[in-house]
Amino acid sequence: MRVLVVEDAPLQARLAQIFMRQAASENIQVDLAFACQTAREKIYAVEYDIILMDFGLPDGSGLAFAKQLRAEGITAMIIGVSGNYDNVLPEDRDRAGLDGGFRKPFTIQEARQVLEMFAARKNRMN
Repeated sequence: MRVLVVEDAPLQARLAQIFMRQAASENIQVDLAFACQTAREKIYAVEYDIILMDFGLPDGSGLAFAKQLRAEGITAMIIGVSGNYDNVLPEDRDRAGLDGGFRKPFTIQEARQVLEMFAARKNRMN
């Protein structure tokens, strides 16, 4: 399983990386990207299963970036992780193509929930 954490705060990114690794019962690779452009390069170089997306990035809105990725055919599960998550209308999150989300700080329990969501999504697709 491959996960990309798109987060501009290095400590938050590293914690999400650690929590996803700890929550996984299988082999998991968790990469980091600190901006939209870096994330885009990684997404088109590697097929990710899950993308954890902050909304406030230095080179753009993570919400707008998620919407672009969906328009470009990216099917990875995209989970919003933002201090502003609750301030974004649910219909705007839906239009961006998010599969769910959490308000920061991201926790180990939320990492487990993300993996459960992914497993349920995978079962629905099979």
